[in-house]
Amino acid sequence: MRSVLRPRGHGLVPRWLLVSAVVGILCGALPSALPQLLSENGGSVGLSAFTFVHPVGSERGGSPVLAATHNEDGVSGAKGGLAGTALPALTWSNLSSVASGTGPSPREGAAMAYDPKDGYVVLFGGSGPSGAELGDTWTYQNGTWSNLTATLSASPAPRSGAGMSWDPSSTRLVLFGGLGASGSLLNDTWVFSGGSWTNVTSRLLRSPPPMYTPSLTTDSADGAVLLFGGAWANGAFGQTWEWRGSGWTNLTGSLTVAPAARLWAASADDLWDGGVLVFGGYNDNATYFSDTWLFHAGTWTNLTPGLSVSPGRLIESSLLDEGGEQGLVLAFGSSVSGGGVPSENPSTWVWRSGGWVNASTTVSNAPALRDLAGQATIPYGGGDGVVFGGVGGTADLSDLELLHLPLDANASVGPSPVPLGTAVRFNAQIVGGVPPVAVRWGLGDGTVSTTQNGTHTYASPGTYAVAFLATDSLGAAFLENFSVRVVSGLAVTATASPGAMDLGMPTSFSSTVLGGSPPFSYVWDFGDGNSSTATSPTHDYGRAGVFTVHLSVTDTLGMSGSAWANVTVASLPTVTIAANPSSASPGQSVQFSSSVLGGTRPITFSWALGDGSVATSPDATHAYAAPGRFTVALEVTDALGRSSNASVILSVTSTGSPLKVVAAALPTQGNTSTSFVFNGTASGGSPPYTFVWSLGDGSAAVGRQVTHTFARGRTAPYNVTLNVTDPAGDRSEVSLQVLVSSVPTTSPGGGSSQHGGGGWLTTTVTEVMLAAVGVLVAVAAATLILSRRRKRPRKGSKEGGRSLPDPSEESAAGAPP
Repeated sequence: MRSVLRPRGHGLVPRWLLVSAVVGILCGALPSALPQLLSENGGSVGLSAFTFVHPVGSERGGSPVLAATHNEDGVSGAKGGLAGTALPALTWSNLSSVASGTGPSPREGAAMAYDPKDGYVVLFGGSGPSGAELGDTWTYQNGTWSNLTATLSASPAPRSGAGMSWDPSSTRLVLFGGLGASGSLLNDTWVFSGGSWTNVTSRLLRSPPPMYTPSLTTDSADGAVLLFGGAWANGAFGQTWEWRGSGWTNLTGSLTVAPAARLWAASADDLWDGGVLVFGGYNDNATYFSDTWLFHAGTWTNLTPGLSVSPGRLIESSLLDEGGEQGLVLAFGSSVSGGGVPSENPSTWVWRSGGWVNASTTVSNAPALRDLAGQATIPYGGGDGVVFGGVGGTADLSDLELLHLPLDANASVGPSPVPLGTAVRFNAQIVGGVPPVAVRWGLGDGTVSTTQNGTHTYASPGTYAVAFLATDSLGAAFLENFSVRVVSGLAVTATASPGAMDLGMPTSFSSTVLGGSPPFSYVWDFGDGNSSTATSPTHDYGRAGVFTVHLSVTDTLGMSGSAWANVTVASLPTVTIAANPSSASPGQSVQFSSSVLGGTRPITFSWALGDGSVATSPDATHAYAAPGRFTVALEVTDALGRSSNASVILSVTSTGSPLKVVAAALPTQGNTSTSFVFNGTASGGSPPYTFVWSLGDGSAAVGRQVTHTFARGRTAPYNVTLNVTDPAGDRSEVSLQVLVSSVPTTSPGGGSSQHGGGGWLTTTVTEVMLAAVGVLVAVAAATLILSRRRKRPRKGSKEGGRSLPDPSEESAAGAPP
C-alpha cells in the first residue's frame, strides 16, 4: 500500500490532512473529500490495498527502570542517567560526493544493513518517486556503490518497508516482509551472504504474518535477530519474534510485559545495555508514542518511568549505533506536537547508559531533514551510523550520509629518551573521520613512513622532531608533533610467550636489558589494569581481548628504558552445526554447515560423516549411498590446540512412508502338541527389514515366518510380539494372542495323555466298566442281606440256643404281618 508508507504530494497538502488520511486509513474511516484533494495535487492514497480494522489496546504496564553501568563484560550494577555529562562531538558527512560509481536512485523505505562478514553495506528495494516498489540490490564498500541486481540468480520481489538485519548466529543478513506490488503485504524470509540471495521461506515451520515496517534488529547480546511491531492486516502489530539462524520463534506468549503494538518505531542494537532499544512509533488508534523500551535476555523493560527527559513523540526516525562510549543517536523522522500534527524532526538525541540527552547543539553539518530513510552501522570508529535516502520535504532523496566522530587520533612515539641502537616505536589509533584515512610520519632524521604503526632506529644520539599527520577521504586533517631524545645507555626488549592464546592459558613475560648500570628495577603493565615488579612474571588474563603490555626498566643511575609487547587472548572455541535437509534419501546431497565462535585462528575442521566419509572444510556436502541413521560429528581445533565438538543425527530413508508391521498366527487355538505358524509382513521405512519374535513363553525367534510349539502343561493365552526394524533405525511393533490347552495324563494301564490316538477314549471306557461292576456287586450284597432277614424260624424252634418269638405274638404286638 504505497500511500500508507508515505502518501505522495504531501508537500502540497496540509500536513494535518495527511495525518488525518493515514489515521483514517488505519482506522477504516477515510475523509470523503481526501481522494479528490490528493488527486488535484498529484497524489494517490491507494485505498484498495488494505485497511486496519481492529484497534489495538492501550499500552501495557511497565516494570521498574533498568539502568546499568558499563564494563567489559556487558551490563552490571545499577545507575541512572548518562555515564558522564560529556557528549560526543558528532558530525555528518555526505559520502555521495566522494563515492565512485553511480549510486541507487532516490527512494524511501529501503531495507539497509551492514554485512560484517563481507565488509559492505547492503541496500535493497524501497519505493521510488513514481510510487513503484523497487527490487534492486546494491552494496557500498570503501567509497564505491555496486549494483548487483543483474548478476543475481535469485532476488526478493520488489518491496518497501521491509526489515533487514545482521544475524550473528548464522553470520548472514536476514530480510523479512515489506509492502509489495499493488499494496500486497509480504511475509517471505530471505538471507543474503557472499553476494547472493536465498529464499528460505519454504524451509520454515512458522513465520510472522505478512507485514511491513517492522523493527527488525540485531540482538548481539542474545546472538539473534529481534522482530517487534510493524503493520499487518489486523492493524498495528504488537508481537515479539526472534530469528536465530534457521527459523522464527514467537516469544510473545512467554512475555509478562511488552510495548504496545506500533509501526514506524525506531530500534537499534544497544551494545551498552546488552539488548535491543525501541523508541516511539505510531498505532492505528492515532497514538504517537514517546516511550523507551529495552529487550534484554528475553524480557521487555519499560525504561520510560525513570527518564527525566525524552525526545518526545517520534515516528519514522533513525536510531543509529555510534558504538562504544558514544551510545545510540536518534535523528530525523517526524515529531508530533501536542496538536497531533507531525513535522520533520530537527533535533538529535543521544541514548547512553539509561538516559536521553538532547545533543542537537553538539552535532554539526547536519544534512536535510527526512524520514523513512534506510539506515545501517559501519564499524569505522567502533560504529558509525549511515543513512540513505528517505523523504525530505516533497521529494525522495538519494544521498548517503555518515554520522561519525570528527577525525582524531591517539598517537604516541617512544620510548624517549631511548638508548642508541634501540628501536623507537611509533603508533597511531585513528578515531572518527571518513575512511580511508592516510597517515604520514616525519621521523625527524629525513625518514618518512606511511605505516600507521611501526618502529625506527636512529643512527646517532640527538633530539629529533617527529610529526604525525592523518587525512581522511573528505580532506579533514589531524596533526600532532613529538620529540624523541636518543642517548647512549639502556636498551630494553620485552617478550610475551605465547603472544596469542585462548582464555585460561597463562602468559609468561621476559626481557633483555642492554647497557645501563645494574641492578635494574622492573615495572610491568599488563594492559588489563594489573601490574608486576617481577623480572619475569607470569600473568593470567581474565577476559578475551588484545592487550598492549608495557615494561619500564630503571638502572641504579636513574637511566630508564621501555619496551612493549602485544598479547591476544581469545575466548575458547565453540561450534554448532546444522544439516540441510535434516533427513534425506539415498543419493540426495546434504549440506552440513558450521559456525565457530572464539578460539585462536586458524581453525581446523574434522568432519566424520557417519558412513566412513570425512571432510576438512568449514562446510561439507555429502550424499549417502544407502539408507541408515548416521551420526555426523564435527571437531574444530584452534591454533593452540583447544577443541570443541558438535554432532547431529541424519536419517536417510528410501521411502517417505513410515514403517508399518502386520502379524498373524495359524491356528489361533491349540494344545501343547500343536505347531503354531507365525507370519509377519512389513511396509514403508527402508528395506531390508529385521523380524524378531517374542513368543510369550520366554523364547524368541528371528525371521519373517517362524513355527513354535508351546510345551508347558497348562491352559493359558500367550502374548506374542513381533518387533521389526530397518537399516535407518526405524522400529515398529505389533502383538497378538494364541490360546493353548493342556491334555490329561496317561492311566496306569497304558494309553496316551493326549486327546488323540484313542487314548482318551480307552481310558474313559475302562473307568466306566469298573464303576458298573462295583455297582452290581453292591446291589447283590444288599439283596442277600434282605433275603436272609426275611427267612425267620417258626414258633418254638431254636436257633443258636435262643428261642425265636412266635409270629402271632409279633403281630399282636403291632409288628407288620
